[in-house]
Amino acid sequence: MRRTLCSSKKSFLLVAITILGIVGIDKSLGQESNSTKSNPVQENQSGLLNQSNVDPAELVRGIIAEEAAFYELSSFFIRTKSKWTNTPAGIAERTGELVAQFGESVREHLDQFADDLRPHQTEINESAFDDHRLRSLSDKQSQSHDLRVWNGKRSVVHTHYFANKQEGVGLGTSPTEDIGKWFLLDFGYLRTGGHTPWWNPGDPKLRQMERGLPRDFKLIGQQMFRGHRCWMLENWEIRKRLYVSIADRRLRGFDTLYIPSRTKIDHAPVIRKLCSKRESDTNFDPMKWLEALPADERIKTNRILRKAAFENHAILLLRNYLEDYQEIAPGVWWPMKHGYMFYSEDSPQVITTMRNQETLDIKVNKKLDDKLFEFGEIKEGMQIYDSSFNPPMVYKYKKDRPQAEWDALVENHKQQTAVREKWQAKMDARIGRPAFEFAESNWLNSDPRNWKSLSGNIVILEFWATWCGPCHNDFQYLKKTHGNEDSGIKVISVHSPGTPLEEIQAMVKEHKLDYPVYVDLAADENHPNWGEMSGWYSIRGIPHSVVIDKDGMVAGHGTLGEAYAIVQKLKLASKHRSGKTSDE
Repeated sequence: MRRTLCSSKKSFLLVAITILGIVGIDKSLGQESNSTKSNPVQENQSGLLNQSNVDPAELVRGIIAEEAAFYELSSFFIRTKSKWTNTPAGIAERTGELVAQFGESVREHLDQFADDLRPHQTEINESAFDDHRLRSLSDKQSQSHDLRVWNGKRSVVHTHYFANKQEGVGLGTSPTEDIGKWFLLDFGYLRTGGHTPWWNPGDPKLRQMERGLPRDFKLIGQQMFRGHRCWMLENWEIRKRLYVSIADRRLRGFDTLYIPSRTKIDHAPVIRKLCSKRESDTNFDPMKWLEALPADERIKTNRILRKAAFENHAILLLRNYLEDYQEIAPGVWWPMKHGYMFYSEDSPQVITTMRNQETLDIKVNKKLDDKLFEFGEIKEGMQIYDSSFNPPMVYKYKKDRPQAEWDALVENHKQQTAVREKWQAKMDARIGRPAFEFAESNWLNSDPRNWKSLSGNIVILEFWATWCGPCHNDFQYLKKTHGNEDSGIKVISVHSPGTPLEEIQAMVKEHKLDYPVYVDLAADENHPNWGEMSGWYSIRGIPHSVVIDKDGMVAGHGTLGEAYAIVQKLKLASKHRSGKTSDE
């Protein structure tokens, strides 16, 4: 559970990272800026860009093709050693996030967050695959041990966190969910590809959209990157910047950019420019003009505004570097050294974590030892998360459990599943229908909203309550989503009725929730804690997210992670309708 929590925090989706600090940063890297507006050593004025006739789309296609060659290997094994450090700034920032999420009392339990707060640590990673098996190991010495194996028939995931003495095993019948989605994630070489190997086929179109189309990358200049003169390519839609070596056209690094949620963006100047309106024209209201546009025109204009916001406000969040490429098989090049740095979300230019990873051993196209894909005996009493059942069943492992006892466990699981499926069907019945309208009252920190005013936006409704501990885990992600002008997503929080307004307001203030907070109306006087809106959606547990599409129709529901997946599919469908899903 801790690894999953950390992974969500650092990417939105990337990987949980605790790093090496400012000491030891390459001097050439120290000269590089994390602002999209500042590109030192940029050489447009010399005319080199025009003389080279370089095609950025061709460069990107070359990188994709080189990465795709990796998947032609019949087998692969790699063992690496990583050195991490959390800088003082990183430790302070993460501590602040934990206090904001769980309250001051969490300071007494910071030892449970050792991976995030430890100044230094080392980690051994192993990854292996052949045509039907997978192995992934993360060993952080005395802190945590995570082994994931797919032996061709079942998956076994054994996770042990030594600091809080948590240990458990996950069993599954598919390589994709438990292992495939995260396989090779520790190696940045493959993060730009959006490939669909046998262990994680996914949706090719969705993965293509996440990677970005080659034609959407623009050449923005040249820059020295860790001793290599590189072309700088940028794709504002996926917030990526690539550094491609001019000498060998190999990827040497890439940046993930973002707009901080605290950024106050004024769209008025861009709108005035679009309409040829001057500041002196006081009768012109840019926002009203935008809201009055037809839906299709508003979507196009919002895209222009998001692009302008990116160009003016985006800063660096994550930087990857790739070094010491070696040809491990004909046409397959692998960076033997890899690392990445996270920058502070509150203080640009300040590195919070860094990781340096060095390859210790690598084997290609050789028969792998069967022992790599074996898993030891499961300990008595260990908690099992068994996804061979649908939905997964959780129980304590018992080696010699009587058949009658096992049958009782399975029967109880079936009964609970039947109840959940009943409510699931009720929630699913709302998909494709117009969203339930808000009341004009009970808005705590914003003007009243309605679906007409929200038309053209994808909206995540987050159902929650102050007394719901797990709900607090979603705050940081919702704030980033709502505050990110480039995401195209709006967030509206729906609090259950029955809680004093001052108590809700206090939590909104404490956690600095800047997205609209709506308090659901009680269904009736006999059920004061049951809301009209939550009742209409048949929600029986919180936190729970509902996604509303740009036309105000219910698109899906689930956990916040599942909501983000629904949003991605909506975006993909929108691009498909506009004919932008193929690389022409």
